[in-house]
Amino acid sequence: MRYGYQRFDTTVMAAVIVILIALVTLVQVAGDLAVRRLKAR
Repeated sequence: MRYGYQRFDTTVMAAVIVILIALVTLVQVAGDLAVRRLKAR
């Protein structure tokens, strides 16, 4: 992220942001599934 920011490389910054959003979404979905399974017990 710093590489793209310091060099004002918008392509690198956009790619990093998309990857971060995807990772956060995956963690949230996994957490939601875990909560549903644990509540069902």
